[in-house]
Amino acid sequence: FAVLRDSSLELYTCCLSSASQLRYVHAGRESEDASADQRNAGHTALIDAQAAACRRWVDAFCAALRAKGERLDGQLCWDFMCTDGDAVRAFPLECNPRVHSQCVVFGAANGDQ
Repeated sequence: FAVLRDSSLELYTCCLSSASQLRYVHAGRESEDASADQRNAGHTALIDAQAAACRRWVDAFCAALRAKGERLDGQLCWDFMCTDGDAVRAFPLECNPRVHSQCVVFGAANGDQ
């Protein structure tokens, strides 16, 4: 889930799929302050690598928009399929131009739940 302003990333989170759509935990190394919660959620080095691949894709998407002079504002939610192995890559399956329920991780970072 991302919030873009002028094709620049303002907010971003990457989460594993949640069957209940209520138990999101931000995936990725930049959230090491919540490492105990992540270990309990089953986060692994592979998940960190896949989260980083998704972030690289989103960063490249935003850079391509800016390079073309495109101005995109809004909330976007992507679904990705990621490879495993040494060179993890992310492939977008779909993009939805709307808020997503995983936006709750932003409030959780401040202790609001």
